[in-house]
Amino acid sequence: NTTTTDDNFPIKKRNARHPENPLDYNIFIIHYHKSGHAIANSFVKLLGREGKGAGLHTTLDKTKRKRIREIRKRTHDMNTTCPRGHYPCGYASILTAPDFFCSDDVLDDVLKPVSALPTDSNLGRMNSQSTACGTKIIHMVRDPFEMALSNYFYHSQSPTPEDWVEKDYNPCDTEYYHHGRHTNTTNLNLILPTLSMSRSRIDAVDSLCHSLFQNPETKKASFYDHLLNLEGIDGLRLSTSRQIIGGGGKTEHAGGDLLRMTNNAVKLHQLINQNEGNGTSRSLQIMTTFMSQWVHDPYNTTMAALDFVLGDKLPQNRKQAVAIEYQQQYEEKASGEHVHITSTKEFVRDRKKELMDLLKVDHVLAPVLNEIQELLRLHS
Repeated sequence: NTTTTDDNFPIKKRNARHPENPLDYNIFIIHYHKSGHAIANSFVKLLGREGKGAGLHTTLDKTKRKRIREIRKRTHDMNTTCPRGHYPCGYASILTAPDFFCSDDVLDDVLKPVSALPTDSNLGRMNSQSTACGTKIIHMVRDPFEMALSNYFYHSQSPTPEDWVEKDYNPCDTEYYHHGRHTNTTNLNLILPTLSMSRSRIDAVDSLCHSLFQNPETKKASFYDHLLNLEGIDGLRLSTSRQIIGGGGKTEHAGGDLLRMTNNAVKLHQLINQNEGNGTSRSLQIMTTFMSQWVHDPYNTTMAALDFVLGDKLPQNRKQAVAIEYQQQYEEKASGEHVHITSTKEFVRDRKKELMDLLKVDHVLAPVLNEIQELLRLHS
């Protein structure tokens, strides 16, 4: 059902039911590049504080996190093609750009909570899931055109916040690196069948990337040099190509999030449909929000998220106070020098509209971004 609306997309909740005990769920907040990092952390800190009285923990608490097997960003098991992880009931955890490339049944097992925190004596028996617990997911997705611009502005800041962009790095590398080692496989081969996207369009993006990076005129330049010095919007085109075709498994291989995000939205949508169709007793609930809602309507978006996670376990007046606090925190970060939030910075405001208009008519990138946009509409 739809709970609130912004200009482009509604906040959607699938299977949400109240009243409920938040301790009967493990809670995932999933986000992608890049302001999602700041927003997810701010929200989970407030959620942990307010839920503490009810016994809710968060993985931001390092004393608790050490006994959890965390899902690592942009990585997956080579056999299952999904990440490994173990989370107990009553925990709120942040997942950054997970690789949900596996079958529905395997993904269902990945998301199921374990019955209890492991101890030193039972670490080897952590595969048994708790049938009494469910899973709640807040999926923070982003309009692909906005995400492409955000990615470009973030990495082209001066000084850049990521030192790897100045090192020996190929943004057009599509390979997946398992624990940093070559695999001769790509995420594209796992994602594209799920999305039913045109392979020829993706191949055109790959060709664009290689034509822009280290061509005869720029063969010794770093990725960062390309972002700053390519003519016209070619820096944005290179950056966006990387966010579409990029591989994974290394810190600097943080590309591919545009397709990864879309894949995950489709996979979660399919999983909840499967559970509903099978009449399964396991409770999987998903709330999908777009980053624009956290940015432009922080109060109402926070209220909706608190209601989804904590229900009536947190009084309405406390939810309102927390939503006001979150809004104030975000506005302070956005007006300051927070490295992960670029949308309010002067150098972004001066160029954003022009670059957005050009990106929307780019003959190679726009068709792919439009296709991603439509898939997110259909599967959020």
